[in-house]
Amino acid sequence: MSISAGYGSGGPLSWFGWFTRIFSSRKVERSPAILKTLHIIAKVLEEIEITRRRMEDRYNDLAKKAKEVALKGDRDHHKILLIEMDEVSKLIALMEHAKKSVYQIQLRLETMLETGNTFDQLPEIMSVISNLKPMLAKVTPELVEKMAELEKEVSSIMASTTLPPIYGKAKPKNVNIGTDAAE
Repeated sequence: MSISAGYGSGGPLSWFGWFTRIFSSRKVERSPAILKTLHIIAKVLEEIEITRRRMEDRYNDLAKKAKEVALKGDRDHHKILLIEMDEVSKLIALMEHAKKSVYQIQLRLETMLETGNTFDQLPEIMSVISNLKPMLAKVTPELVEKMAELEKEVSSIMASTTLPPIYGKAKPKNVNIGTDAAE
């Protein structure tokens, strides 16, 4: 018996191909837009990681300087460096938060790509993106531009997945208001 024997008409596995064609047609319609959005997300995640590493390098440089200054006994300069280290560590934490949030969006879009369900999850994704943009503006404008591009793509998906119009709309009955119905 050959491997392809089950895939022909009437074979035991022919129903599987029919089943997947019927139920996967919905996700095929949206997958190019979602795939494009996932590509943008990959760029955003890469930029976030580069920025985070840059901030960690900055933190390490400041820590070295603070150690050198502390050994010299310059308390004022040491205190200034510690304050700057604190600010840089806040930026690193912000980048970690942004990375996790964008990764969550990526996973959600991948799930939507598999299931074809977009209506109820896209507004939540838009909310996450709009909350991240002002936070990322504090760190780097390049990330804000990429987030705006991501927001545009998600909006495009939302626009393409609107509910179809209702055909055969019911017209209101002709009701005469002000006439005596008892006549």
